[in-house]
Amino acid sequence: MTNIPSAPSLSPKTPLKRFTFGALPAPGTATLATLLPVFGVADEVSRTLVFREADDTDLVADGAKVETSTILTSVPTFLVSCATILGGLTVEQEALVYLDPGIFGVLVDESEKLVVKKQLHEDSARAEKSGQAAHEVNASALTHDATLLRERTRAGLISALGSARRAVIDAAAGTVTEEPALVATALDAIADLIAAVHDPKAVGWTDGDRRATDRFCVGSAQIAVLRATAAAVRTTTDAAAKPTRSVTQRALDLQDGRVLLLVELVVRALRLGHRSNSAIAMPDLKQLAWKFSSRSGKRGKKAPKPTESESAAAELTAAQAGLEAAKKAVDEAAAKVAAIEAKGK
Repeated sequence: MTNIPSAPSLSPKTPLKRFTFGALPAPGTATLATLLPVFGVADEVSRTLVFREADDTDLVADGAKVETSTILTSVPTFLVSCATILGGLTVEQEALVYLDPGIFGVLVDESEKLVVKKQLHEDSARAEKSGQAAHEVNASALTHDATLLRERTRAGLISALGSARRAVIDAAAGTVTEEPALVATALDAIADLIAAVHDPKAVGWTDGDRRATDRFCVGSAQIAVLRATAAAVRTTTDAAAKPTRSVTQRALDLQDGRVLLLVELVVRALRLGHRSNSAIAMPDLKQLAWKFSSRSGKRGKKAPKPTESESAAAELTAAQAGLEAAKKAVDEAAAKVAAIEAKGK
């Protein structure tokens, strides 16, 4: 009789751990760069799924509440803490943590993008500030030179036209000030005065006046100098045009919000897992602890906008309540009147 081998016994397949990570860097040395091999490249499917319904406006508002530097300082410690906690869980404990393992690679990548955007934003702000300072220095120097030109021309005209004309000259030159707009106005007014002196049809000026202004260097040739300087003062003292920033504050806040959303998803999953099994520890949030330690740090859902019929019903209810209140007030008033009349009888 031929012996038939018995069928091998079937045993349930041992489930594999979901949270497996690379070797962690030495304590206190973790950076986003050293954490990349720990969590691997970003899972684009995970990224797409996480952000598919995220509202940019909400992300910007959330990101604006936290300093970018605070986020970047806290994330490496947070990631090391998460890897340590999740890597030490049993398969049974892992089953209590409802979280996509691919989220960690995405968090590293989004944080690295935040580093780049922060640097670009700071570089733009620094260049803008430097350009503004240089612009102000140039404007101040030009205004000072224009003020000296005004005073030289005023004195030259007084010397050429005589002290009897001083009131007219002073009226054109204006007050002794270095306020740019007033200096520019004064230069144009003095140019108008010199132009009038050299206009043969102008009343009150003589050929001797014209020759005298030429000899004291305040003749017709000075008109173009005065007008050009006035125009330069106005142009230079205008607010310096701000360069277009490669990364706006809104873009930086948006990236802050994206990183915070990922942190929130991880914290939420671990918190609920911890409630089911206290052996599942909570991660070290470092400076972000305040953000996720209370309900104040959670995003609230927007209240749905009432439909037209709901709005109409609410208005009708309010109107009916108002009518009832008015009717009650009338009844009370009538009762008081009746009581007064009865008392009078």
